[in-house]
Amino acid sequence: MDSDHRLEKGERLAYNDPLAKEVFDVTETSKGEILPISSSSSTWLRLRSIIRRLGAEESGIERIPESMRTDQSPRDLFTLWASANVGTATMAFGTLGPALFGLGWWDSFCCVLFFNLLGSFPAALMSTLGPKLGLRTLTIQRFSFGFWPAKLIAFINMINMIGWAMVNTIAGAAFLYNIGDGKLPASIAVLIIGLVALIVGMFGYHLVHQFERVSWLVMLVCFCIVAGFGAKHFPDVPMPTGPTEISGVLSFGTGIIGFQISWASIAADYGVWELALGATTILYPPARWLERRLTGL
Repeated sequence: MDSDHRLEKGERLAYNDPLAKEVFDVTETSKGEILPISSSSSTWLRLRSIIRRLGAEESGIERIPESMRTDQSPRDLFTLWASANVGTATMAFGTLGPALFGLGWWDSFCCVLFFNLLGSFPAALMSTLGPKLGLRTLTIQRFSFGFWPAKLIAFINMINMIGWAMVNTIAGAAFLYNIGDGKLPASIAVLIIGLVALIVGMFGYHLVHQFERVSWLVMLVCFCIVAGFGAKHFPDVPMPTGPTEISGVLSFGTGIIGFQISWASIAADYGVWELALGATTILYPPARWLERRLTGL
């Protein structure tokens, strides 16, 4: 009798089912019998079975065991982060160099390059802990801060994510509004973007990775078209010197670091369905150091 059928009947669950062992600690007795699970647990497992058939996100904050990790394409992490950074928000952020801080083209280019490398390093380290531990990012913090303090950190991060969701939703709605030449009400555009993001979020990890594999290419082509047709209209701001340049570089660089480092609070989530990274990975030594500091293992 297959596990899905057992879940539907809600009577007994095989001891070797990953969900049973990891979530409900169902084990085999010394006589080889399978312990029954409570009615509430069976109802929850039945619901998760339905969610699994739909292809939606069935996992919460529990650890993803190695036996269930089906995504073994490390390149998916590249396409994910490429899509996260090849978007309208980052393009608009990059224009702040000359527009707000008065930097020249080369100043802005160097700031974007080097401060992005510096700000993305913490997120890259945290990203390696997803395959390593199989845990969501905010769950890992329990090893360092304890159960209740970690809840406070999760609450603060929730506020942070709500803020980013508002920024991205409004930015997407502005595009719909402009494409519709103002005929589509702004409130409806915000609602459309919000509902699409909610549906993608409900289907979770796998749908997000499938979408991100191609979305960065589309945006990259759009950026190339914008650069090709609009380059002649971009004014070349003279490069400032002295304290004015230092102030602009540090201000712009701080903003870039803050933009990139905010990914660290969710970076591990996108790799929990992959097997642990090998010891030959370039980020393995610092990632192992970070893991020891967070978990004490």
